[in-house]
Amino acid sequence: MSLANFLNELEAQDEEMNKEAEEMNKLAAEEEAAGRIMARGFVDELNKLAEVASGPSGKMLDMAAQAKQKSMSRMPKPVNAYTPAKPAAPKGSVSIGRPKLTR
Repeated sequence: MSLANFLNELEAQDEEMNKEAEEMNKLAAEEEAAGRIMARGFVDELNKLAEVASGPSGKMLDMAAQAKQKSMSRMPKPVNAYTPAKPAAPKGSVSIGRPKLTR
C-alpha cells in the first residue's frame, strides 16, 4: 500500500464522516424543532386549563351574554291564545284522611 492510496482512503473516510455528521445535525435540528412545537402546544393547553380553573374572564362573560341576547332575539314571541278559566268555588266540605260520617 502506497502513501497516496492511504491518504486517498483517509480522505474518503473523512468525507463519509462529514456526510454522517451533516445528516446527524439535520436530524438533531428537526428533532429540536419538533420538540419546540410540542412544548408550545403543551404550554398553550396548560394556559387554557389555568384559565378555566381560574373562572371565566370578563371577555368570555360578555361574549356569553351577547350570544344569549342574540339567540333570544331570534326566538318567536309567545302568543298567549289560551287563558284558563277561573276555578269554580269548592262545594261542600273537603276532608283529608278518613271520611267524616254525619247523621
